[in-house]
Amino acid sequence: MLLPAVFLALVLRTMDAFRVFDIIFSTTNGGPADATNVLMIYGVKQGLEFFNIGFASAIANSMILCIAILSVVFVVLVRRADRRANELAV
Repeated sequence: MLLPAVFLALVLRTMDAFRVFDIIFSTTNGGPADATNVLMIYGVKQGLEFFNIGFASAIANSMILCIAILSVVFVVLVRRADRRANELAV
């Protein structure tokens, strides 16, 4: 019964993990020698620091695609688990 709620929380936390920007940017700005560089920081640096807007938008689109694929996988897993639970209940 808790499986859909757990998967929803997992999807939301995964989406939030892709968007991590503010803490890293305010503390280290990518770190010494890009030690704490993440994909979002890299995209912002490409777009706003180096003015490579096309590459920055490609990074953002690839992040959206990754989040969409993970969300679809989670939805399929929840539906599959729901079907199994309904079959066992009958």
